[in-house]
Amino acid sequence: MLAVALSFVLALGSLTAAGVLGLSRVLADWEAALVVAAIWLSISTALVLVVARRVRAGGVPGLWRLVHTPRAELIEAHRRSRHEAEAAMRDSAEALARAVEHEAAEHELRAALGAAERGVVGAAEHELAGGERRADQLLERALLPGKVGIEAVLAVLGRNAKPEQRRDDAAEPTAGGDEAA
Repeated sequence: MLAVALSFVLALGSLTAAGVLGLSRVLADWEAALVVAAIWLSISTALVLVVARRVRAGGVPGLWRLVHTPRAELIEAHRRSRHEAEAAMRDSAEALARAVEHEAAEHELRAALGAAERGVVGAAEHELAGGERRADQLLERALLPGKVGIEAVLAVLGRNAKPEQRRDDAAEPTAGGDEAA
């Protein structure tokens, strides 16, 4: 801020010097400086009148209010504004915390649902595999009486031996048949 004010003062000084040098070609040096000073005086007077009119109308500029307001009142106004800013920041932080908490709960729910779905699918696949084994066992048990019945009929007919045993029996020579040949 100080640099801005210093630049403004230097610019005004340069403008004043340029005005004096320009007018010194037509007037004497002292007359040119007097004319430039009169111009600056009229500009300053106009600015003071504008500020005074605003002060009377109640639109006091901030710097003017800062200079003419008692220190205790300024400190209290600062404390109030700081308290309001802290309350607004607290409200924002609470809203953010609620939003983050809601987002985390939603994420947890999605993860739990995904795990549950994977668990249900895995359990269902396991049950299906177990069910296939059980179905095979049930089918085997259901067909067992038929197998026993078929073996009983074969035993009665003389074909009790299993196919491997029948081949072995066929390969062995019978006592009366091979000797005669």
